[in-house]
Amino acid sequence: MMKWKAASFLLMAAVFFVCGGVVLAGWQALHLEPGHFFEYEIVLERDGEESWGEFHLWASETEPGLLYISAVGHYAGQEFGFSTEADRGSPEGIYEQIAMGLVTQLPEELMEVFFVTLWLPWYETPLYGAEMSAGWTFEDYDLGTVTVAGKEHYGGRDGWLLEIAGLQDTDYVLNTAIDPALPLPIMSRAQNIDLEGSHVHGADIHVVLLQYQEDALPDYAEDADLELAMPDFLQAVRPEGPLAEVLDHFQDHGLEVGELSPKAYEMMGASSGFGVEVEGHDVELYRFDPDVVADESLANFENARETGLFRYPGSDMDIPVYVRADILMTGLEFGTIVIHPERDLVVEVFEQF
Repeated sequence: MMKWKAASFLLMAAVFFVCGGVVLAGWQALHLEPGHFFEYEIVLERDGEESWGEFHLWASETEPGLLYISAVGHYAGQEFGFSTEADRGSPEGIYEQIAMGLVTQLPEELMEVFFVTLWLPWYETPLYGAEMSAGWTFEDYDLGTVTVAGKEHYGGRDGWLLEIAGLQDTDYVLNTAIDPALPLPIMSRAQNIDLEGSHVHGADIHVVLLQYQEDALPDYAEDADLELAMPDFLQAVRPEGPLAEVLDHFQDHGLEVGELSPKAYEMMGASSGFGVEVEGHDVELYRFDPDVVADESLANFENARETGLFRYPGSDMDIPVYVRADILMTGLEFGTIVIHPERDLVVEVFEQF
């Protein structure tokens, strides 16, 4: 049995083979391009009960070389949405940024649904660049046994059906259909999920492509079967206390403050937090109230104050941050790539708080 938190962050980190300097033939996983549009259906069955949902995932280019990826949908009666930016030329960066978006912006059960279906085919990446054909098989220590069992058809696309059994030496079975011309699977079905502490333990999850478009419009494609607007809860953030004071401070110093968006601040170990547009681009603000947060989270926060790097809980991933009082600001850069055009100005004003 795998432990969920360790497994989920291992999945995020297990892409180091992807960008080894050689572009392989075969399946170019995660080579998302502007205009790529996917519409999926989600069905989760467990103990005779079923949860259902649909979502859109769409990629666009906001700046030269910078890919903006967003997803909007509903699941089990709740609307959801997440978005992230990544270096267009780095499948590894795309993987990590989407994974971070899943972890920080989605409810835990839905986040796990994504991880164990659409994200697992990249586990240790032996499938990246693979030339698939009927009967193709191999064994991998982490993935177990992978076999191409034939072809299946979903969302108007044909794909090779891969049967993956024995994941992490468990009874966990993942069947996934891959069209090598597309950067995401056209179907994934996870069964006998054996993840200790997971919200999806024991579930049967089926994620199926409903449609794909090569050059979708910014409104998520005019002829999409499912019409989705951004969820209402994205407008429901109400900043209070020191976080509200930071926004007032930004405005008092001439910065334009725009829309707010929710963030899963609990996953950061913070007591509160949200995303906010500052000078037209998103930043994230989190408060670490010493009277509320756990000692471990507070120690992580104080270390970030000293180093400028925040260790994401449960992982070995460090993200660049800025700290004033008990407030942490992040989201202005991805690794060494500055993704906020007014980063220096925003940081200068924040450090005067």
